[in-house]
Amino acid sequence: MKILLFLFISIFAFQNVTLSEARKAYATANANKQNALNFYNELKNYSGNNQTILAYKGAALALQSKYVGTKESKRENFTKGVGLIENAIKQEPNNLELRIIRLSIQENTPKMMKYKMNLSEDKNSILKSYNSQNSDIKQLIKSYSKSSKSFTDIEKNQLK
Repeated sequence: MKILLFLFISIFAFQNVTLSEARKAYATANANKQNALNFYNELKNYSGNNQTILAYKGAALALQSKYVGTKESKRENFTKGVGLIENAIKQEPNNLELRIIRLSIQENTPKMMKYKMNLSEDKNSILKSYNSQNSDIKQLIKSYSKSSKSFTDIEKNQLK
């Protein structure tokens, strides 16, 4: 009976992250080391199949990689995180939330990491499909675009 209870709690704990929680944590994750590590700790044990949460998990790995470990482990974690994001987009290429996650990581990744190849593709997808999104996704996009270097002032104004 104790084993069954432990398994239930373990499974519940590893998949207890909600999309809303992931979004909130991601919004502040890039602000400082502690926020990045908190975001990573919140998602590191997620083992579900929600592609959006998996992309956030990938973003968490990529963000925390700049703060933790050796150069080798940083690169390994970054590569693993990017892999999660890319796989999520392969699974759901029309999911704009995945596109904004990738866009934000690529914009903020140093050039030496060579992960900037989808900036215009993601921006164009976002602009093209923005009006058909629900209000949560629209708000997420509007919020990110304010600080984004990819969107022009005219494009930012189109996101209403």
